[in-house]
Amino acid sequence: MQLTKIDRANQRLSKMHNSFKAGLFPHYEELYKNLVGFALPLYRSPRLRNDEPIDPTQKSLDELLDYFEGLKSKDFFVNADTHWTYIEYKCNQNIHKRPAYQSLIKLYAPVSNIDLPIIGRTIFDFLVQLDYQFFYKVAHKGRTDNICLWIQPIVFEAVITFLKGLQKHLLPAPTFCPEYHGIGITKELSSSFNEIIAYSLYKYFSYTNQPNVQEYFEFFDNEIARSKTRSYNAFDVAVVSNSLQCIINNECPVNSTKFNITQLDQAIKDQFIWR
Repeated sequence: MQLTKIDRANQRLSKMHNSFKAGLFPHYEELYKNLVGFALPLYRSPRLRNDEPIDPTQKSLDELLDYFEGLKSKDFFVNADTHWTYIEYKCNQNIHKRPAYQSLIKLYAPVSNIDLPIIGRTIFDFLVQLDYQFFYKVAHKGRTDNICLWIQPIVFEAVITFLKGLQKHLLPAPTFCPEYHGIGITKELSSSFNEIIAYSLYKYFSYTNQPNVQEYFEFFDNEIARSKTRSYNAFDVAVVSNSLQCIINNECPVNSTKFNITQLDQAIKDQFIWR
């Protein structure tokens, strides 16, 4: 029997809580690393010397990153840091109407380390073919969110249909991110979705003996959303709040009339009610 999203989330909560009690998360940053599936620091491998064995997967990923670096032009903006390569496809037809990240829909398309070079290029080429402005990033190493894309609502269903065709290559969406046809859906935050989850879970695990998603949401709502000293803005908290409620109520983050993620925008700053 296939587990539901909330079942998987509850299992993950239990495992993380056990690790927390065992002292494996002395700070919420360690919990964050557990959520995203890697241990810092991560660095892109330096060029191999002649006497070093060749890792085909790393070589293919380096070739993909080099391909992205070579795209720099009036239509492409490419940037890289220690962990990610970022690409913005400007697209001439929209070059004077650059949408902010938060007006777009963010999708997670994580894949295995082996599939990352090929699937990363496959998804990227499809987005270029659609010819609408998008943002895209690919991780330099494996993690649970190693391919992220930000797309305009007009191409949303086309991109989802395409990703569904790659389903056998895709890994599950992040645990606390709601899904649409198996694809993780969220919005770009001023902070980080996984960082907010990690921070709030770290506090929640000190509060509970038997964690579950419903109780975690209630804790989040009381201690994070309503906190007068909260570190996160209303928009960010609203996205996480809606995400958790989608999972609890088995609501679709796209079609829900109550917890729709794709319809959230910065106007939520004035509309979100701190209960």
